[in-house]
Amino acid sequence: MDTTPAFISKQITKGDYYFLNLQPGQDFTVVCGGYEQCSLDYQYRRNEANYLSIEYIIAGRALLELEGKRYELQPGSLFGYRHDTLWTMTSVGKTPLRKYFMALGGGSAQQLLDASPLQSQAPVDFPGVQWIEETFRQITKFGATEDQLAVDTCSRLAEVLLLQLDPEFRKSINSTLSIAHSTYLRCRKYLRDHFLELNSANELADAANVDPTYLSRLFRQFDKEPPYKCLVRLKMNHAARILISQDVTIKEISDLIGYPDQLHFSRTFKRTYGVSPKYFKKSVNRN
Repeated sequence: MDTTPAFISKQITKGDYYFLNLQPGQDFTVVCGGYEQCSLDYQYRRNEANYLSIEYIIAGRALLELEGKRYELQPGSLFGYRHDTLWTMTSVGKTPLRKYFMALGGGSAQQLLDASPLQSQAPVDFPGVQWIEETFRQITKFGATEDQLAVDTCSRLAEVLLLQLDPEFRKSINSTLSIAHSTYLRCRKYLRDHFLELNSANELADAANVDPTYLSRLFRQFDKEPPYKCLVRLKMNHAARILISQDVTIKEISDLIGYPDQLHFSRTFKRTYGVSPKYFKKSVNRN
């Protein structure tokens, strides 16, 4: 017999749920929630529920039909809805939809929603705002313990989440992202211009005058690879170009790109291209 709660779709390929307070009183509280990874053909129609809820997209895309209007959801999309709101969500694209959701109860839940940008029920996009995803992740983590401490902790985290979504905070997001992106571009340019001189991400952080942890966060937010991996790729690409165009020894190339240990260079090159520098040189010079 299928015991899956009615509000959980059968098209979920991976789910992590918690249930804290299914009969809330007047105090603000998190009722239940969780994380879901959806199938590519995911479609969910919400007809009714007992609680106010919010959902946050972290991967994939979807179409949302809500109160007669259509919206496109993408990573960073956040929306809230009342207990009587009707909507349909349909996954689109080739990337599985991944999202967090959270049901809220208590007399102040509606007030908090109405004081936030979510009060219109239209989705609001917060691209690159990592603290929102982290807050949902922490609530899901604490919620799994399902004790009174978890109820209190999750409720306080959810309350802070809604309070920080006020319009003034919303206005500051673009400015904050602009500063962060400019810093990333400055670090990336220095890396491209000086990769032969650099041997670690910490050296790049020192040269760019940023904290190493912040540097990693910038690359995680705006790039496809961490700073050290980018540094290695630049060095190996340069080594490959030299192997193709110049008649030099492996030891000379190793020294040139900042690898005093020739064996370390050869191993790194092979991890990058799948073949040793010596074999690479022979294969591209073959008649």
